[in-house]
Amino acid sequence: MSDAYAHLTQLPYPRLRDFIHESGPVDLGQRYVEDPWEAMARTVTGQQVSTHAAQSIWERVHRASDGDLFGSFLDAPERLEGCGLSRAKVRTLTELMRAGREGTLDLVWLATQPMQTRLDHLLPFWGIGPWSVEMFSLFHARDPDVWSPGDLALKKGAAGFAEGGDPDALVEAARPFRSYLALYCWRAANANLFAER
Repeated sequence: MSDAYAHLTQLPYPRLRDFIHESGPVDLGQRYVEDPWEAMARTVTGQQVSTHAAQSIWERVHRASDGDLFGSFLDAPERLEGCGLSRAKVRTLTELMRAGREGTLDLVWLATQPMQTRLDHLLPFWGIGPWSVEMFSLFHARDPDVWSPGDLALKKGAAGFAEGGDPDALVEAARPFRSYLALYCWRAANANLFAER
């Protein structure tokens, strides 16, 4: 974090610098999930729902699966719809885990690869888009330079911290630590820093 902290606080964006100083360091491990399949399941669970809703659904899925994600999704997927997962998400996770069981998808290996390799291997799966790959890359692979341009909170945060300047220029300037910028943007969103007045 020290390199990322130094880099981001030296960028010519006073509001970002002040927010970083005020709110303190962030850590890519704060939402790290060691098991890659659990990480992917959590990522898919979190698609297009609030963080609070995703956590609530995941807790029910975790209880229903009794620690056996593969068995639950491949042998009794209908049980998981009752936990709040949509049929679409159950389908996505079932297809991913079937590929894992068959040996055609290796998430342990994939987490060590560059972003483009992750995209190439995961995007062909039904229900997996760039956001899901980006979240897996940030919170499981702990890639320090991930940015998710489709995430609304990140768009709003980059625009707010750019203070009328070009938010894309701010994001580019944050390389190779865009993941840390993302964490600060989400922290700003949670604090309603850029709430519309």
